[in-house]
Amino acid sequence: MIPNRNHWWFLTLGLMQLKVTVPIMADCLPMIPHLQPYGMAYSIPENSLKDPERVRLLNTFFFWISWACVTQRPGQEITYTNNWPPEELVANRPTGSLLLWTGFSVIILLAGIGIMVLYYARRRDEAPEGVPVSFPHLKDVQTPSQKATVKYFWIVTLLLLVQVIMGVITAHYGVEGQAFYGLPLADWLPYSVSRTWHIQIAIFWIATSWLATGLYYAPAISGHEPKFQRLGVNFLFIALLVIVVGSLAGQWMGVMQKLDWYRTSGLAIRVMNMLIWAASGKYSCLSD
Repeated sequence: MIPNRNHWWFLTLGLMQLKVTVPIMADCLPMIPHLQPYGMAYSIPENSLKDPERVRLLNTFFFWISWACVTQRPGQEITYTNNWPPEELVANRPTGSLLLWTGFSVIILLAGIGIMVLYYARRRDEAPEGVPVSFPHLKDVQTPSQKATVKYFWIVTLLLLVQVIMGVITAHYGVEGQAFYGLPLADWLPYSVSRTWHIQIAIFWIATSWLATGLYYAPAISGHEPKFQRLGVNFLFIALLVIVVGSLAGQWMGVMQKLDWYRTSGLAIRVMNMLIWAASGKYSCLSD
């Protein structure tokens, strides 16, 4: 039986109190026999952190987040994280306000859905709008910018395929821990990378398909293609490639510690903000 994940909190706290610097969790496993299942169960690669300073910073981070989760605020009966996460091992129980507002949010959500269903049901007797027999834009001649959007959809297809593959690999790590049918894949593609890619690529291909669809239909609906529209579509495509490939490659290099200056958290968010900003700017130009 594998111990609860929270046991790592107490192990980390003990190491901090003793001021002992040790390798990252998986490196401790050969020295602590009863903790060896952790390496396989949580797909933690050995020798994850090679720099002792990084180990010290990680232990410090574990210490402070654990402290914030279990330490009560002065004069109050709740911790600095509002008793989150709930855990009986450290007497963290959901507060009344947390339960109240959670229930209130669910009720409001259900009420909103009910109003939408009621609105739709009351309009069912109205005469439906005329539906065209054939697709209105079937015989339209594609503009240069519309033809330039084809490569966007190829990228969407590729991203969707990669996301599925990353999902398969991530799920399989739950069986073998650090291997893929005997192949030590975690040496090149750790669980943290495959899982990050699997989640983030979904955002990328959805955003790309949404952006490409808007770029394609804008000239068809407006009946006019602005000057340099094709150039703008191609430039945006290059920016998209830089964002997607740069983000995924940077995350891999950050986890593998190939770039000391890189920090995977934060930069990935800024990359997504850049993508949203670029998309919004493009649509603003089209609307003008």
